Amino acid sequence: MDKENPTQKPPGVNSSGQQTTALQRDAIEHYQRAVALHYDGQTAPQVTASGSGQLAEDIIALAREHGIPLYENAELSEMLALLD
Repeated sequence: MDKENPTQKPPGVNSSGQQTTALQRDAIEHYQRAVALHYDGQTAPQVTASGSGQLAEDIIALAREHGIPLYENAELSEMLALLD
């Protein structure tokens, strides 16, 4: 546990305090989701694409190619993906 962040869990322990295996940790660390939004400044943003795994990597690569800003927030992307 980090002295500066006493709530941080040690490696091998998930947010519920349960032990995790190396395979579970590897899967969690490599799981990726991306959600693309369209926002015209007039109406609410709309989900235009979402995906996980390779599709997420492709969405992120396209955003980088076109200079679209990226924002990393796992909880938000999970919730937005439900709207798609």
